[in-house]
Amino acid sequence: MGDLLNVAYILEGLGVVAGLRDQAHRAAKLLGASEGLIEAAGLRGHTYYLPDRALYERTMVAVRSQMGEEAFEAARADGRAMTFEQAVEYSLESNAAPST
Repeated sequence: MGDLLNVAYILEGLGVVAGLRDQAHRAAKLLGASEGLIEAAGLRGHTYYLPDRALYERTMVAVRSQMGEEAFEAARADGRAMTFEQAVEYSLESNAAPST
């Protein structure tokens, strides 16, 4: 259906989950993809959905720390560059192993 914002928030949630599962690279890409879709939609949210920004920020800090600044920004940029279809396809991949 092409609902950029709802998919973006789902990707953000999956990015947080990936971060909690020690899948830092996957988390950075999913969070970047979420940011890219939100930017493409031109909005930062719905009035009825209030995400937990503290959890998002903690995840970003943890993933950045785990990966290092350069690798984190590269993975995040890869995510931001994904098309809607690429981001959805990536999010559905089930073979993501925990990173170290």
